[in-house]
Amino acid sequence: METAKYPSRKLRRNSMEFPPAMCGKLNLVVCGRDEGLKSFVSQLILGQSVSSQKSSSKCVSQEREVSGRLISLVVMPALYSSQLSEEEVMGETRCCLSLCDPGVHAFLIIAPDGPLTSEDKGEMEKILMVFGSRVKDHTILVTPTATSSDDVTKYFTERFVLDTGTREELLEQVEKMGKSKGNCYTTAMFLDAQLITLLKYKSENEELKNRISNPRKEMKSPAECGGDVQTVLVGKTGVGKSASGNTVLGKIDSMVKENGGSRYNNEMFQQTEGALQEKRIMKETMEEKEELRNKREAEPENMKRTLEKEMLDLDMEMLDLDMEILDLDMEMLDLDMEMQDQDMEMQDLEKKRQQFFDKLEKDLDRDWAETRTTGVKRKVFGAAVLIGGLLAGPVRAAIGGAVALGTVALNTISKRNQR
Repeated sequence: METAKYPSRKLRRNSMEFPPAMCGKLNLVVCGRDEGLKSFVSQLILGQSVSSQKSSSKCVSQEREVSGRLISLVVMPALYSSQLSEEEVMGETRCCLSLCDPGVHAFLIIAPDGPLTSEDKGEMEKILMVFGSRVKDHTILVTPTATSSDDVTKYFTERFVLDTGTREELLEQVEKMGKSKGNCYTTAMFLDAQLITLLKYKSENEELKNRISNPRKEMKSPAECGGDVQTVLVGKTGVGKSASGNTVLGKIDSMVKENGGSRYNNEMFQQTEGALQEKRIMKETMEEKEELRNKREAEPENMKRTLEKEMLDLDMEMLDLDMEILDLDMEMLDLDMEMQDQDMEMQDLEKKRQQFFDKLEKDLDRDWAETRTTGVKRKVFGAAVLIGGLLAGPVRAAIGGAVALGTVALNTISKRNQR
């Protein structure tokens, strides 16, 4: 589709507040054949395009928080395409559902403007065949303008017009659809759809086998064919065919009466030939259909085993996480013990520090008292020496006198201190 066909309005995506009922992650799936429109819709919802740079045949998923709500958007490849085999289609379908666990809240199916082409119709019929009829309850048909063909409503009833709608209106429509028709499309619904498809194929195969083994026989009475009995004698000329004709006619009359007056005609011959031809054709295709049926019957079982394996892997991961949490709890416990030991050491250090400072204070007080006493003694002794020297005159006499005077002074001070 050309770019000119896309809605030209500006995307309005602001001031979106989700209702209280819309909690948790919202899973949306975009389907359709038009890659440009799918990119436009992803741009409308997430504010950026969700597309594969290398291939359009794979599911592409992206998550983004929009107005406080986590939205997961998965863009599926076109299912009705010669690029994908049936196995690849089923594989991408399972991939889509696994990306949207626990289920898809809404399938957004892109439909172009104008009448639907055979490819567009094939795409919608393929979606219904793969996901089943219950997918209609969780599908919104997205069209560029309101002038899109009304043929689209033949497949899906819910509709959203890009040209006039906003992101807020689209998400509100998803919310209303979930409230009225159920929360989401789940893997169990997909498995039910596959089971119904398998039963349908099985019924068709049984019907086809019955048609081949019991071809329809339509008989006509002689009255419907003009009332004459027609007999063909097979053999060489001159071997008594005319002579034995009367005997044969008698037996034919009795056989016709037993058959209710019917006879073998050209139409019966053509029907028999057609049945044989159909039987030959079906014999050639029966193995292919049987192989396809076996594959389809095996797919749910394979999916079940895959889901069981994934659940087992998740359980193992949860167990690993529990072990890691337990290890962290043990580490935290060890850290708490270390912190308690450090607190005890700090208390001991604080006590020792306090004792040290108390002893230091006492030692300083004692040293200070001693220092003051010693200083006074030295000053008095020095003064006595000086006075003795001055009074004695001669050097030797001055020294002796100073010493004697100093001794007297020291004794006097000692007695005073003792008092």
